[in-house]
Amino acid sequence: METPSHPASAGKAHYAEPTPNILNVFFHGLFVFIDRPSGIDVLLPEVPDHSYRAGSFLGETQIVQPTDPVSQPLVLTGVQTGCAHLPEDRNLVVDGAEPDDQATPNDLHAVLWVPLPDKIVAADTVSIAGDLDNASAFSKATLACYLHVFQYRFFGSADTVLLRGHRFLPSLETIDGIQYMSLHIFSEEDTRLGSGHPITGFDRAVDLLPSLRGKVHLTRSTTSPGPSARVSGTIPAEYEDLQIRTEERLRLIGSAMRQGDWPRIRRVEVDRGTSVSTCTAIVSKFTSENP
Repeated sequence: METPSHPASAGKAHYAEPTPNILNVFFHGLFVFIDRPSGIDVLLPEVPDHSYRAGSFLGETQIVQPTDPVSQPLVLTGVQTGCAHLPEDRNLVVDGAEPDDQATPNDLHAVLWVPLPDKIVAADTVSIAGDLDNASAFSKATLACYLHVFQYRFFGSADTVLLRGHRFLPSLETIDGIQYMSLHIFSEEDTRLGSGHPITGFDRAVDLLPSLRGKVHLTRSTTSPGPSARVSGTIPAEYEDLQIRTEERLRLIGSAMRQGDWPRIRRVEVDRGTSVSTCTAIVSKFTSENP
């Protein structure tokens, strides 16, 4: 029997490339980014009255401080490595600076390591031109970014994306068949603090870099807004400051539970990472307005 001939391509299955999903990682507040060829070290300075949280939008939980933050970093896994680096025209950049490898929990709350993303967006910036007493320490010193968004591709379900100790859930945004997820990381105050707080925070961040320690200072705490940007797959509320979100959530809880158990509510909020002083102040305000 003659065996029929087939084209060389016959029998070879052709599969469409899977569509990647997108993870948007929001960095809210004060961070020191060490931009390296293979990834980015993210340092969270230990600052009085700062709240440290990570997780999916509205589901963030407290970042528990490791006993040795330098040797126990939180690592982001499950995403594809990109090639984007921090935009130098939107950040204070110090060439060649290395972090203090002897930093203690009094100086450093935690360290994160993330792969290079596909894209980095400076979502919200402030103008600091003229607000530093030694601006020459930085390669550029006109803008500082207080809300970065790192964008990554990932394949599979949300369960493949992990940051030690924190869970993420898919967001509700699906655009052109792409599922968008958001991971929010906070290193900022959750209540309105005194006018000197930005200066304190800046000093604590600079102290993590021995080559800058004591050599540069922020001269005033009021700044002017700089350029802003937004990314696909997100909603406006994701860009809000933590202090605004915390106050709104506690007021909503209070309105729904006028006769509720405030001590229990406060315990829940503290477990989520809300500072005790914030909970106490807002609860006192609400109960005085709603006897």
